[in-house]
Amino acid sequence: MRRTRTTETVFTRSLERCEFGSSFKTDRNGFIASGTRKNQLFLHNAVSQNADEFRPVYDWFARKLEIVGIEAQYGAFYLMLLRDDFREFIDERLRRYGTGISRLLLREVSRESINVTPDFLEDCLASISEDDARFAQPQVNGPAGSEIYVINLESDEPTFQKVQLAHASSDGREVAFDLSQESMGTQRLVKLLPLFFELASSDTEGKVYVVDELDRSFHTALTCDLVSLFLDGCSESTRKQLIFTTHDLLLMRQKRIRRDEQWIAENLDNNGTKLICMGSHKDARVDTNLLGAYQDGAFGGYPQFK
Repeated sequence: MRRTRTTETVFTRSLERCEFGSSFKTDRNGFIASGTRKNQLFLHNAVSQNADEFRPVYDWFARKLEIVGIEAQYGAFYLMLLRDDFREFIDERLRRYGTGISRLLLREVSRESINVTPDFLEDCLASISEDDARFAQPQVNGPAGSEIYVINLESDEPTFQKVQLAHASSDGREVAFDLSQESMGTQRLVKLLPLFFELASSDTEGKVYVVDELDRSFHTALTCDLVSLFLDGCSESTRKQLIFTTHDLLLMRQKRIRRDEQWIAENLDNNGTKLICMGSHKDARVDTNLLGAYQDGAFGGYPQFK
C-alpha cells in the first residue's frame, strides 16, 4: 500500500501462512487468516468480517483496478453514447487512424436477429432486472469476429440495439457496417477506445488500467500514438496509470517510454517467469539503444530457440 512517498506492506500470503506488515499485525487479523480457506481470498474474507483496516485495499481492487483481456470489450457504449464528449472522442479517433469510419452508431434490431440462444437472452433480461441496471451489453463472438449488442429495459418492453460503424460511400451516402465486417484491428480499436476516453477524463483519477497485449492487431504507429496521447495528457498531478503487455519491440525506444517504465518477462527453466526492470539494469543507460541491446541478449528475456 502506498502512502504518498513511501510504501507499506499490508500482508503477504503463501500456501502455508499469512504474514502481516507492522501496522496490520494483530491477534484478530491472525485469527481471520487462520480461518481463511486455502481456496478463499484473505482480503475478501477479512472485509466480510468487518476488518475495516483492509477496506482501502479491498476498495482499490474493486473500484480502481480495471483489467482488460485480449478479447474483452471495455466500457458501456450505451451510456457513453449519451455523452456528446464521448461521441466526439471516438469519432475523431476512428477518423484519425484512417479506419474509413465516420462515426459509431447504434441500430435497433429484433430479438430474433441476435445470434444467441433464447435461454441466454432470458438470463440477460433477468440479470438486468435483478441489478436494477436497466441495460446489458453482451458481446457475441463468431467466426468473423465480435458483435456488441445493447439490451435496454427502460421501457415496458425490452429493446435491442447493435453497435455498427458508419462509412461514407463514394457518392457521399452513409453506409452502416456490422462490427464483424471490419478488420480485427478495427474491432479491437472500437473495444478499447472507451478505455482511452476514460484515461483522458479527469473523473478517473486514481485508477489503474491493465491491458493484455495492447498492440494486438495494431500497426506499431497506432499503438505508439495511443500511448503517446495518454502520456501527453499526464502531468505531475495526474494520478492514473496505464500498464500493458506487448510484443511490439519498437516500443522499447526511450523517446516515449522511459527505461524505468519498461519491464521484460523472461521464461525460466522451472516454468516460472522473472520480471526484469530496465531502469535498474546496469547496461540500460539514458543513451542506450535498448532494442539493439535486448536483441543482443544484454538484458535477458530474448527467446533462445532450441
